[in-house]
Amino acid sequence: MKTPKLQDISNEQLADRFKQLSLQQGEAEMGSDMGTYKKRYQQLKDIREELRRRGPDARRALVPLLNCPRDAGLLSAVAQCRLNAAQELLAVEPARARATLEEIANSITQFQMALARQTLGVLDDGTF
Repeated sequence: MKTPKLQDISNEQLADRFKQLSLQQGEAEMGSDMGTYKKRYQQLKDIREELRRRGPDARRALVPLLNCPRDAGLLSAVAQCRLNAAQELLAVEPARARATLEEIANSITQFQMALARQTLGVLDDGTF
């Protein structure tokens, strides 16, 4: 069966795909599988671009991922899911996205903690 094109699926389906890819990306990072990490990054980029093409309301389909449940996967995978969603939502849900980034920046998942701190740094110094 052929995978549907991104432009042919709903915002909710895109958000679910974003979640699954983010979790896989976090698992790849934890296992030092940078090939898979980069592949998931590109797939997530494609979803981001499609959501942006559809407008702010489409991007808001990612809001539930700011609270990705801990039982969704490894702690680092859940943190990656929350991080990816927060970074994508900064333009349309800045307060909620920033609060999530601040939580991750103070977490124990070192890789995602560093990325969250980096994002907050560029927000604070105005280079974002």
